[in-house]
Amino acid sequence: MNNNTRFKLSQTENVLAICDTEKKFKPVTIDFNKLDHDWQHKAIGKNFDLCKAVGIKKIGQPESLNILDATAGLGSDSFILAKMGCIVTMLERNKTLAKMLKQALENFQNNALKNNLTLIQTNALEFLISCKNFDVIYLDPMFPEKNNTALVKKEMQILQELIGNDSDSDQLLALAGKKAKKRVVIKRPKGAAYLGNQKPSHEIKGKSVRYDVYLFSEQKL
Repeated sequence: MNNNTRFKLSQTENVLAICDTEKKFKPVTIDFNKLDHDWQHKAIGKNFDLCKAVGIKKIGQPESLNILDATAGLGSDSFILAKMGCIVTMLERNKTLAKMLKQALENFQNNALKNNLTLIQTNALEFLISCKNFDVIYLDPMFPEKNNTALVKKEMQILQELIGNDSDSDQLLALAGKKAKKRVVIKRPKGAAYLGNQKPSHEIKGKSVRYDVYLFSEQKL
């Protein structure tokens, strides 16, 4: 783990957590069981922005999308996509996050849903060079730091300090465009510039983030 003097990885009852020793932040954990339990209480479905962005039309659609989440992070977006019936391959290059994701998958009790999630600890750039094609490739690079860090969720502040910004995002987009059969979807801050100065086919805007959607029937990267 980077910056060992500040962040510590602790384990309690088979749950790994990133603890910040300098600020009184709640430890960051990954718990797919909690996400699964809370599913019915959250406004997640076919109208959810992420789902619309990747092209999900209905839960458990006949031909489930094969999705590569090239920047899995805490795994919440991968969980949503798997819950909606997609087959999701999660890539995470940060060793600490990959270890947490691995433990969370081992703890996950919904075996049917677990089968829709595969984790690979690797560098996404290296993976994309030789991987098979996916229906959709999803990128959620670490957002650029904001001047007012109070606007950033505490867990994201920790991840920004721990991981730093993703400096290879433009390269990821270029490679993803060669490996996606249907579309590439990029999660960005609402006012951020397009990755690689590549204008998307369309955008789906939320309150604080947007999804840039590149459709290859309309545009080639």
